[in-house]
Formats: sequence, C-alpha cells, structure tokens
Amino acid sequence: MSGTRTRESEEGRNVGRPKWCRTCLLSAFLILCGAVLSLNYISIDFWSFIVKTWTQWGRVKGQESGTAQPRGTSTPTTLKSTTTQAPWKPLGPFEILYPHKYHFILDEPEKCRNQCPFLVLVVPVAPHNRAARDTIRRTWGNESLVPGVTIRRLFLLGLEDQTGGLQEELHAESKEHHDLLQANFLDRYLNLTIKTMVMIEWLVTRCPNASYAAKVDTDMFFNVDLLVNTLLDPHAAQPKEDYITGAVIRNGLVQRQKGTKWYVPEEVFPQETYPCYVSGNAYAFSMDLSEKILRASRHVRAFHLEDVYLGMCLEHLGILPTDPPQPGLFYLWQIPYNRCKFSGIVSITGFSLNKIDRYWSDFQKPGPPC
Repeated sequence: MSGTRTRESEEGRNVGRPKWCRTCLLSAFLILCGAVLSLNYISIDFWSFIVKTWTQWGRVKGQESGTAQPRGTSTPTTLKSTTTQAPWKPLGPFEILYPHKYHFILDEPEKCRNQCPFLVLVVPVAPHNRAARDTIRRTWGNESLVPGVTIRRLFLLGLEDQTGGLQEELHAESKEHHDLLQANFLDRYLNLTIKTMVMIEWLVTRCPNASYAAKVDTDMFFNVDLLVNTLLDPHAAQPKEDYITGAVIRNGLVQRQKGTKWYVPEEVFPQETYPCYVSGNAYAFSMDLSEKILRASRHVRAFHLEDVYLGMCLEHLGILPTDPPQPGLFYLWQIPYNRCKFSGIVSITGFSLNKIDRYWSDFQKPGPPC
C-alpha cells in the first residue's frame, strides 16, 4: 500500500509542473464561467443598490479624510425614500381610459330637472353626423310620438381628431335643439365603452327621476310606441327594477380571428364565451339600474366592446337581462320593410338614413297597419 502511494507520488512529481498548470487554468476558467453566470442572474436592481452603496460609502470616506468633492456635485444632507413611478407608455390597442374624469363640453342639465320623464332616448352619434341627428329628430326620435307620455331625446357625442369649424357648428346646433351632450373623449369605435358609461353617468347625475332610458344606434328603425306601451307600461304603479331588455345574447363566442371588427386576443379576454349581455344596437333599462352599473364599473376592468362590458357589470351585480315578452321584438339584422310586420317590432337594424325617412313616412300614415 505504501509502495503504491510512493509510486504515485513519484509519477506525480515527474509530471507535476505541467499537470499543475493545466489544473490552475481549468479552475480559473470554471471560476470565470461561474462569475459570468452569476452576473446574468443578479438583478439590475441589486447592482444598482451595490453601485449606490459604494458611491455613498466613497463620499463618506472622502468627507472623513477631508477630500474635496468635484465641482458641480453636492452631498445630500438627508436620505429620503422616493417612490418610483412607472414610466408613461401609450395605451395598447385594446386599452381604454375608463374610469376617468371626463367632463361635458355641451350639456343639458335642465332636461329633467323640473319633470319626471317616463323615457329618455339616448342616441350615440359621431360629431360630424348632423344628417343622422336631423333624420332621427323628425322620425322615431320625435319627443311627442306617444300622447300623454313624457319622452326626452338626447344625442351623445365625443370629440373628433380634426374639428375645423365643427365645434362652432355643434354649439349652434345645441342652441337650436337643446339635445346635444358632448364629452371630452375621442369619438371612435374603441371608445364606445367610454361613450356608454358617460351616458350612464349623465343619467345618474342629471336625470335620476326618469323611469326608463333607452340607448339606440343611428341606423335603427325604432318603434317607440311599441316599446312604451308593450314592454314598459306607463300605467304601472311603479317602474320595473333591475330591468334591462333587448336582443339578449347568451354564450356569445369570443372572436379570435384577426382583422375582424370584434377580434379580441386571449390576453385581453381569456374565456371562450362572454357573459350574458344585451346587444348594443338597441336596449332599454330601468333608471335604478344606471346607478348600480356605474357602481359596478369601479370593480370591473374596462373592455372595449361596450355591450359586453355592460354584461360584465351585470354579472358582477348578479343581475341577468330580461328577455322580451315574445321573440323577434329586437332584430339583429335588416329585413324588408313591411308596415304590418314593422308595427310588431321594437327595433330593426341596418338602415340608411334615406330608408329610415321613407319607411317612417309610410309607417305613420293614418289607418291600421295590417
């Protein structure tokens, strides 16, 4: 045993120096690799802390030894804890700024102050679309359509990118008709949720004594008389509560195909189906629900599809939309005009302004529709 160790020692001595050099080089290489890996895994914040601590220690040592500081630098007398704010970044393609403090540029605060409207019609419209507003004023948006029932009509607008002289025209139109609401958000498709929630805010703060409200798009043929007398019933002792009705959508599929109008990526909405909601082209709701939806919006992250977002708020509240008393009262597609058939439908979508004008003239002719 001792002989074996002696032979190994002798052999080691014979090749000692070259082998020792190779061992040292290998060890140095391994240490260097470990250092590089360690540097990769140590966070930037940790290195910033080391640099900051080293700098402060150097300044203290310099003061103790009487070393003068370079010109243009100053030594802090106290160390204050600061909160680092996240750097500003532009909104993503599906991000919207709601909740946010929007204010009204054009407002009608007296619209409901001295009366209790039974129904408030709110029509979202582009600021430049004066033709749509005029068409609706003389057709289904006429406030005197239902005798004995107080109806108020309002158009809801945002701001355009390029206004030119548009704002002066809007002020003149507002003075003429007293039915424009304009808030300071950019009027575009991805901001429809902002537009809808601004509508809810206005109803809560300016018109809480109304019984019902209805949101209706500009391309609709809308039968206000049928809505009032069949679904809402102005002769009821009390308005309905927790009530919203229209074309109710259940198990709506989330569109994953890029390029479509309703495309939603998984990181924005990971579920495959939406909660139960009412199609946004036309719906009516009880005024008590406005305040509840507004309250729920503080807890539900804003989503750019406004009708789905209202459904998300309703889900948060534990409230389900109410189906119309009979199917087919709210159409989600355009159908050929027929006076008899249209008399039994609340809303039909997809009409040009010319068709709305023409069909409405025939619809209002004296005599029974069928």
